[in-house]
Amino acid sequence: MSPDVYTLPANLPVPEDDGAADHLTGLELPDLELDSSQGRANVRDLFPDLGVPVAGLSAQTIDDQLEFAERNRMPFPVIADPERKLGGALFLPAFEIGGLTLYKRLTLVAEGARIAKVFYPVFPPDRNAGDVLAYLRSR
Repeated sequence: MSPDVYTLPANLPVPEDDGAADHLTGLELPDLELDSSQGRANVRDLFPDLGVPVAGLSAQTIDDQLEFAERNRMPFPVIADPERKLGGALFLPAFEIGGLTLYKRLTLVAEGARIAKVFYPVFPPDRNAGDVLAYLRSR
């Protein structure tokens, strides 16, 4: 029997806050266009008013994001940033593995074009959506 890839292991290490996202609150989102699983996306315009717009971001290729979005039936666009343009503009936390530089998991909540809240480190990842919703409802 194959393991359930959607169930987190009981012994998953808790990440420490290394301060790599401390500078993000208050920054303006850059006006970038990147490919997404649902076509081109202007990063700054995905978060016009903290309504419903949601997007995922990965430093992997658009082909990887298309496969991921289809496999997981993602209801929102997954943005590919293999050149790490957004990461470079915002100095997003990243890590290297297998010759790839990938983004560390974090969630940004924006009001207008400014980052209003940062969830970092995200742990456990399966509770992050609930954490974000609780934050939004408390405002």
